[in-house]
Amino acid sequence: MVSEEKIKTLYKDGMVNLNSIFDQDLLRDLVNAKESIFKEYPYGQDDKLSKKDKADFVRPGSYMIWDIIEQKPIFSKILENKHIKEIATRVLGKDYTVASFYIRKTPKIYEKLNPHIDYQGGLSFSILLDEIKKDQGETFFYKESHKLPPP
Repeated sequence: MVSEEKIKTLYKDGMVNLNSIFDQDLLRDLVNAKESIFKEYPYGQDDKLSKKDKADFVRPGSYMIWDIIEQKPIFSKILENKHIKEIATRVLGKDYTVASFYIRKTPKIYEKLNPHIDYQGGLSFSILLDEIKKDQGETFFYKESHKLPPP
């Protein structure tokens, strides 16, 4: 069960770290599946699900796999996770809909992606499958930015 404190932090800050909500075996399987799919699709897919053959970006700074559950069904276990389901139900109601589910790889690039606001009006989960150290800086969340007006 997700604590009341975690739910309050989510509403207050717009984000919360749930730490270890997946068992180690599942995490290992997810990491292996991620490595396998990006070996097959090193530059991800375009918006029509075709394999990209060069390092241009469909979305700034990321190589995307849009049909990840069809490619690697193990990723459906994320949607089945009791903590994910509990938070989604508490925040969005029991009849919530998953609008998109994808995986992305952020390659090392020498340009910056400016701060931006992602989709608003829903709930997003970011599950990091790579070890990211503080000096790498690929992902950053600004607390309380969910309270800002849409861009």
